[in-house]
Amino acid sequence: MKFYLYKYIFVIFGIIISCPLYALASGINYGKIISQSADSFVLQYGNTETPDFYNCAVSALSCSDIGKTAPLAIENQTANANARFTFSTTSTSKKNIITRSFYLKDNATGKIYSRSYKLDFWDMLGDENTISSISPDEKRMVYTDDSSGYPTLYQLDLTALKGNKFKGAKVFSKAFSINGFTLASQNDLYFIANKDGPYEWNLYKYNFTTKVISLIANNASYAFRIRKFGNGFIFFAIQGASSFPVFYNEETNQVEKFSGITADNSPSAVNSRVMSFGGNMHGVLMTPQNFNKNAPHELVIWLHGGPYRQTSLGYDSYASYAVYDLILNEMAKNNIAVLKLDYSGSYGYGGAFAKSIKGNVGNKDVSDVMNALSSIKKGMVISDIYLMGNSYGGYLSLRSIVAYPKQFDGAISINGVTDWATMLSDLGNSIFNLDFNGKPNKSNKKLYDKASIISRISNLANQKIILIQAQADKTIPPSQADLLYKVLQDKGKNVLFYPYADEDHIFKKTASIEGICKNVFTALSISLDNNCNFE
Repeated sequence: MKFYLYKYIFVIFGIIISCPLYALASGINYGKIISQSADSFVLQYGNTETPDFYNCAVSALSCSDIGKTAPLAIENQTANANARFTFSTTSTSKKNIITRSFYLKDNATGKIYSRSYKLDFWDMLGDENTISSISPDEKRMVYTDDSSGYPTLYQLDLTALKGNKFKGAKVFSKAFSINGFTLASQNDLYFIANKDGPYEWNLYKYNFTTKVISLIANNASYAFRIRKFGNGFIFFAIQGASSFPVFYNEETNQVEKFSGITADNSPSAVNSRVMSFGGNMHGVLMTPQNFNKNAPHELVIWLHGGPYRQTSLGYDSYASYAVYDLILNEMAKNNIAVLKLDYSGSYGYGGAFAKSIKGNVGNKDVSDVMNALSSIKKGMVISDIYLMGNSYGGYLSLRSIVAYPKQFDGAISINGVTDWATMLSDLGNSIFNLDFNGKPNKSNKKLYDKASIISRISNLANQKIILIQAQADKTIPPSQADLLYKVLQDKGKNVLFYPYADEDHIFKKTASIEGICKNVFTALSISLDNNCNFE
């Protein structure tokens, strides 16, 4: 029996309000592999505007800088050339029903084995960077499924397939999220997971014979798939403000770095600790090195986009969020306490937590913000409190301040949704239709009303509202910021609007990232001095 594996197909109608994997900016050094061959790969590494390209030889563990012009290279999928597995999703927009289907094809006979079932939410497996892996001897396959709650792994004996359906056996009984894995042999599985804590994304090895899980490396990035090379594989590690490729040698059991590329070795200038707020809600509290909980501090609550994304203890796996980590670190260095909160809908805590946002936009998520704030107040003295977020997090910042204006001194929205009814009417098909049971109509009016910002504008007094909007945003129409800005102006509210020309949903220009930092620092009355310089 022969199989053929190719990259999965993911089809779903709509958008995810979040940030793609490969955005880079000055101040961080994040990389991505743009092509690979048998013993080498081409790496893009550095900042957005002037990234360098490197030819990296795996056997020599060396990378050479080849300049700032991208080479003509086409991605070459060399691994698992004898296995075929497809994952696809279809949506029935009339009833907001999604069907997930897995297909496994026997390349020798043409026979197809499948598995399909209905989902009650949009398909979150589309965010996974790996869907399946087959052992070199083609006897075992592992694949991702989250039907039991978490994105975890199932194994399948390829020598014992019968009929035309398949259903694998769960590999792990413990609930944790897995994103990235490879079967190096029939018995050895390597995977990236937050097995030992919500923000502890590490590389592990599992042996199917001994049933033992071993820690291989800390601080692994879940933003990229594991790539097989010879006697080992490449994965990405995070160190300081850098995300870079490293090689794991299966023969020596060692993680080895490449010469020719440098990572951030500077010590952290802030304290970061994980906070738990009951149930599955967590966050990261960042404070200055000389933090005194009995002295008053300004507090910024950072709300990520998505909402199916996760914050991080250090720098995020996604470079598009690491650029905001730059700004948040600058705040903490300047005596501002920062809480990076994973509210309902966030990634890394299982399907139930992610799906809890359905029918609860502007309600459950706002309650999460307020519950976290109440908890933080018990452990430190707070003066002014600001909300800040990008994309969905920008919406949640605005929605929270109009719901509880007396609790906050301001809100900063970066490319945020400001009116769901208008946006979803204009977009037509969107995954967020599922959160509201469809586009605006009489039957779901209460859900849209519950999520509304504009209907609650009169609650504001003189709180600072700062709208930052990319003018070439293809994810959140710039008209969303225009709409709210006009309403706030007409009602005489304290609003500032900072448009950024020639920027999309993800800011790529160094000047833009620095500009956002300066906008925020000015709002928080922080002296600019040498801050917000990310060259």
